[in-house]
Amino acid sequence: MEKAWKGNTSNAFSRIEVIDIKEERELRETWKQFASSQFHTAETIWDSYLFTHPRRSCEHWEEATLQQNPQKDNKFPIFPTLSSLHQWIKPLIEEEKR
Repeated sequence: MEKAWKGNTSNAFSRIEVIDIKEERELRETWKQFASSQFHTAETIWDSYLFTHPRRSCEHWEEATLQQNPQKDNKFPIFPTLSSLHQWIKPLIEEEKR
């Protein structure tokens, strides 16, 4: 993984998020060969950027950092059923198809 990472010429714009309960400084040390200034940690997936901006995490990061235009969070709710998850995410998927 490290070999592929170092061979990627566009990783200057990369963002790494590690989901772990360890302290951030310990995680930074563990992941230092991959970590950049855009290294973030979350203790749970529910606190992660991925779940704060489902299906839009890259776009939201780009808007917030490169365009200085942070977007509103759209956190994943905790769904009682799989079908309710499908219903909630359907508009996002339809937008991608368009």
